[in-house]
Amino acid sequence: MFKPINQALNSLKDYIEKYPIIFSSIMFGFALSYRSIFTHGTSYFYLFLIINSFISFIFLTCLTKYFGKIVHHKGDKFTKNANLMNTFLLFYLTIVSNGLILFFDTANFKIRHGSKYASFKEKMGRHGIKENAAYQAIFTLILIILTGIFYSLSSFMDHIVFESLFRLSMWSMFWSIIPVAGILSIFLMPLYGKAGEFVKMDLSKKFKNVSFLATGGTVFFVGQRRIWPLFAAFVLFFSMMLIGKINLFTATLNSLIIGLMSVIAWLFFYEYAQKETVVK
Repeated sequence: MFKPINQALNSLKDYIEKYPIIFSSIMFGFALSYRSIFTHGTSYFYLFLIINSFISFIFLTCLTKYFGKIVHHKGDKFTKNANLMNTFLLFYLTIVSNGLILFFDTANFKIRHGSKYASFKEKMGRHGIKENAAYQAIFTLILIILTGIFYSLSSFMDHIVFESLFRLSMWSMFWSIIPVAGILSIFLMPLYGKAGEFVKMDLSKKFKNVSFLATGGTVFFVGQRRIWPLFAAFVLFFSMMLIGKINLFTATLNSLIIGLMSVIAWLFFYEYAQKETVVK
């Protein structure tokens, strides 16, 4: 009875892994169109779904194509993947927030490094984390620029294309600096350990291949903590100001000042405070 269902799910999973951009585009289109159910009715929802899915596909294709060229120029390989757990979070947040909070994980990608890390591949499980974080910083910077461009266009022309592109870039930018895996692990790890004790099993081995919730912000935070506060503070305040319809120049300048103050505070109170000086 369950065999056909299992086969269908496996086929769907294979298709998603083979065409992650198409699957992500449909899910992004759903998230962007969800509010239209309450504003325009279900009859227009499917039309908005098609339009927003197509816009998302163009956005993701262009973004990953040209970012892939940047990575390839450095001798590395860029791979976009579709995380099913992240898809669940996208669907969940869209429903519970009535389409106001959108989880767009465009910064969730993998970098396969070139020959410079080949000799360490077998001995080191995690290599090139700082380089991965640097790519995340570049990706976030691209999203910041695109968000500013689409915000300006949507301000001059009230059109669904520019509005959708602005929401795509803004929420992608926002989640690119949020270490989702780290935040959720704080709440999930105690439950995870208790569940393992209850069933008398080592769950780390049982579920070692499970793909957990993560975004580029997780890699960014772990690999480049000295510049992460700059991007994190800038993106958070920049996003809030744009949502509040603040002038682009004012939003950029104020966010930059806050970002610089944040990284200075991080260096002074955390980085340098943790190191003992040799001077007595």
